[in-house]
Amino acid sequence: MCTFLFISIQNHTQGNLNLEFQKPLIWGKMLQFIKEKQNTFDGLLLDWQLQVEAEGGDYSSAALAQELRVLATQGGLIDLPILLCSAQDDFKAKYYKDSTSHKLFDLVYSKDDLKKDHAQLEFIALAEGYKRLNNTSKTAQTTLAISPEDYARLDVRFQAEFERFFTLKSPAHQIAQFLLRELLERQGILIDEAVLLARLGVAKSSPDWETLKTQLDCAKYKGVFGEAWERWWWFRVEKWCEQKMGYISIQNTPSTKRVNLLKRALPDLQNLVPALPIEYCNSDEFWTVCYATKKPLDYFDGFKTNVHVHYEWQEPVYVSNLAVLEHGSKGDGKWELSPTEISRFEEFKNRHR
Repeated sequence: MCTFLFISIQNHTQGNLNLEFQKPLIWGKMLQFIKEKQNTFDGLLLDWQLQVEAEGGDYSSAALAQELRVLATQGGLIDLPILLCSAQDDFKAKYYKDSTSHKLFDLVYSKDDLKKDHAQLEFIALAEGYKRLNNTSKTAQTTLAISPEDYARLDVRFQAEFERFFTLKSPAHQIAQFLLRELLERQGILIDEAVLLARLGVAKSSPDWETLKTQLDCAKYKGVFGEAWERWWWFRVEKWCEQKMGYISIQNTPSTKRVNLLKRALPDLQNLVPALPIEYCNSDEFWTVCYATKKPLDYFDGFKTNVHVHYEWQEPVYVSNLAVLEHGSKGDGKWELSPTEISRFEEFKNRHR
C-alpha cells in the first residue's frame, strides 16, 4: 500500500485511497513541510482550488507543482508523482481548456474518478513506477521491461526519442509523462484491450475472452506503470497471431474468419464470438475502435478526428458513422472531425437524413 499526501482546504476524497490529509500552509512553510515529510509518502494529490490567503498572499496548485518539479530537477527534492483533483463537476472541462499547467501533473481526477477501484491501482502503479524511474541505473530497456532483441524491433523513431531522456539524464517526471501520454495512452507500439479485441475480431462478451487473454500474456507490457495500464506489445501479438492463425493479412480478414482460426488453433476455447460491426457500418475487417463508442471499427467505416498525434508511431483516432450521426462533426465537445473529413461527413449526413 502506498500513501499520497493530499493537500486541500477540505478533505473531500472518498474510496479506498490511502491519503494523508494536509491543509495548505503559507508558501515557505508548505515547501518546508513537504521537504521534511517527503520520505513518509509516495506522491502528492493537490486540490485544484488550492488558494491560500495568508500573510504571503495566495498560490495555486499549479504554482506549487511547478516549484516542486523545479526542486526535484535540481536535486532538492525526491521526484514524486503529482496528481490533481477537484470536487467541482465541471473541473475537467475547465482544466483542459488551458494547457499551460498540463505538464505539471501526471494525472487529473474528478471526485467520481477517485471513488473508482481503478484509481487505487493507478496510484500504486505511479508510486512504484516513479521509484523505478528514480533509480540511476535504469535504461530504456529496463524501464520498458523488454529484452534487447525485442527492443530492437520497436520503431526506431520511438527509440531515438525515448533514449534521449536517458542520454540527458532527464528527471523521473519527464520520463513518466512521456510514457503515460505518448506510449500508454496512445495506440501504436502498444495497444489496449479494446484494440486487441478488434484486431482479433473477438466480441468482449465472449465467455472465453478472459481465458484467451491469458494466452496472450507473452505479449503483455510489463514495464513501468504496467500494473494499472493494461497494454500489449503489438509486434508480439502479431507474432502470436502468425503462430495461431498462420500467415494471413489480419487487417483484411473478416472477424468471423479470425475467430474460426482461433478456435481451430485453441480447441479449448470454443466460446469465442465474432465481433459485429457498429450500426451504419458495413465492414467486419476491424483494425481500430471508435473513439466515441470504444467498439471495433474498420477505418473505411469511420471518420478521422483531429485528436492530435504527436509522433509517427502513434495511430490516428477515428469515430464511427454512428457516432457522427448521433453527435455531429464536433462530437458534443468531446472530439472534432479532421477538416479533411468535413465534406465527406456532410455527404454522409445528407444520405442518412
